[in-house]
Amino acid sequence: MNYAVKAPHLIKPRGRSRFYQTLSANDVDRLSAFYLSLDFDSRRRRFGGGQSDDAIVAYCRTANWQRSIIIARGSNHLLDAVLEIHPLSDSWDRAEITLTCPLECDRSFIFAELFQLAALTAGERGCTQFVMCINDGCYEPIDIFGDAGRKSFDGEDLHFDIRDYTIETGVGR
Repeated sequence: MNYAVKAPHLIKPRGRSRFYQTLSANDVDRLSAFYLSLDFDSRRRRFGGGQSDDAIVAYCRTANWQRSIIIARGSNHLLDAVLEIHPLSDSWDRAEITLTCPLECDRSFIFAELFQLAALTAGERGCTQFVMCINDGCYEPIDIFGDAGRKSFDGEDLHFDIRDYTIETGVGR
């Protein structure tokens, strides 16, 4: 079954030259450049440990682009935020998400929009729950997604029930 993500996921925020897009295998170099630009602490938060440049390039090149979904915010050349969705089963009922944004700004708006796009996109495949590993005690996602529906935290992972996103829109039925 082909799970290609549709073009309507391109959203242009009001008054900005940045937009949200679903990446494909053609964007390996852009994704690699984004992750390579992260400082050591950001790499550790994203990958659960410090990663060498070679390990990051290999990660991007070996990504399963047919199965995973990667949504990014940026311009045609540079990315400034990335959300990855990796299904935890063949049925797509649960998926792990990672969220990376090294910008020094109030990232709540960026995270909220990426999260909503991820929920709608994964919901189309039948996903009802996201799991996010909280690395290095970075509890920012818990605060940012405070009103994002039903969530729970088990000390390591943040669990989001995203059915509200998919039921309201009729997606995933």
